[in-house]
Amino acid sequence: MKKGISTRKLNRTSNERKQLFRSLIRAVATHGYIETTEARAKAVKPLFEKLITTAKLNSLANFRQVISYVGDTKTAHRVMKLGELFAKRPGGYTRLIKMGYNTGNNASITRLELVEKYIPAEVIAPKPVVSEVKTTKPDDRKLLMKPVQTKNTKRATKTKKA
Repeated sequence: MKKGISTRKLNRTSNERKQLFRSLIRAVATHGYIETTEARAKAVKPLFEKLITTAKLNSLANFRQVISYVGDTKTAHRVMKLGELFAKRPGGYTRLIKMGYNTGNNASITRLELVEKYIPAEVIAPKPVVSEVKTTKPDDRKLLMKPVQTKNTKRATKTKKA
């Protein structure tokens, strides 16, 4: 009788499993969803929700805990922003949606997505107003680039038309 088993091994060593979970968490934090097998999604969901719960209290210690689990600061900042987004929600930050089956091995594909979307506000800078002043002087570069017609070119154009 198996007792006290808390994690899914997913037929991987502990280091491989840790890196798999890290990459899946990065993808969810970056894109807002992932499509993966059902076993992987069910394994990552509680870990990701614990990270968001940690990020809800915005402190330096919690930020460092998120960095230690995720592995880089950009993703940790995204997770902290998600913590701000879900500050008033008591739990249940993600949902699992079954998408179908994989054609190769018939594995069930599941979409793990956030319940709410984080859309950062864009700051749009006003376009500078530039008044165009037209000059009446001819441009010297245009004069230099104009082909000069000689007697030979006049004859060539006449023969081409005929």
